[in-house]
Amino acid sequence: MTESFDDLNLTDNLLRGIYSYGFENPSPIQEKAIPFINERKDLIAQAQSGTGKTGAFSIGVLNNIDVNEDSIQAVIINPTHELAIQNYNVMKELSSYMNINIQTVIGGTSVRKCQDELKKNPKIIIGTPGRILDMIEKRYLLTENIK
Repeated sequence: MTESFDDLNLTDNLLRGIYSYGFENPSPIQEKAIPFINERKDLIAQAQSGTGKTGAFSIGVLNNIDVNEDSIQAVIINPTHELAIQNYNVMKELSSYMNINIQTVIGGTSVRKCQDELKKNPKIIIGTPGRILDMIEKRYLLTENIK
């Protein structure tokens, strides 16, 4: 049984972000999912609302980011604008000590703004399916280094 986030083989700067965000101990879904994600295994997880699913995959993704690599390494696809923005806010807070660029690519916003944001070498993209696909097809969102 995992008593602490310290037991989950996470980077020091990510741990600082986790604790400053207010997480104290991993929830059951986080305890089970994060080790799988750390090993880069495929995972399908289901849990009740409010049990820490967003934290689980956000922590796992952030732990696998190479902060020295200037390329898009992860794309997180959300079904709605609201969920994408919520996910973005959680990841920004958790990564606050990691010095990484996270960008949103969301439909219903300025295409030019998305293109400009993608030129800033984000390591993580969070967005909605249509706009993400559009940016991939237009070669603004490059996928070759996605982990």
